[in-house]
Amino acid sequence: MSGYCIAVKYNKDTFHVELPFGSTLGDLREAIARVTYIPPHGQKLCGSGVSGPDSTNLTHATKKVMVIGTPANALPMRGQALDIPPLELIERIVWTVRYNVERVLDAGTPVESREKALGLQEHCTVALLHLDGIETNSDAERSHRRAAVKQIQAIAERADQLVATFGVEPQQA
Repeated sequence: MSGYCIAVKYNKDTFHVELPFGSTLGDLREAIARVTYIPPHGQKLCGSGVSGPDSTNLTHATKKVMVIGTPANALPMRGQALDIPPLELIERIVWTVRYNVERVLDAGTPVESREKALGLQEHCTVALLHLDGIETNSDAERSHRRAAVKQIQAIAERADQLVATFGVEPQQA
């Protein structure tokens, strides 16, 4: 690959992220989020060439980065009580679903029971309800919420397909 190969240290683990030349700090944050499930807004990056806004272009000096942050599974989703801005709350909800549902669906190991599959489905439903309850004050926030709903609906469809593989639940007499 012609581009950047950046060593990223998170906790005790080190992994490599490859990005094409011309990538930005925002692209790096998204790549890190896909591996660590730390939402991009919640990442603190330490290293050469990783400060500034997300539109900052990466440089050849960016070879090693340390990331600090909390994975989505540990973030609260009820933002009104925590006074979290709507855009950040929307992002938290999406990353929580990606961590708790999409990660399981992508793991390659079979889900062992219908109940577990239904739990994944329920997590998506709860997240969609949380998104519905977020007050948005601008077109940008509404657009961001619409995009988040589409992402979660796509994950929910995958969970629905998984539930269908277990067949119809037996009727109780």
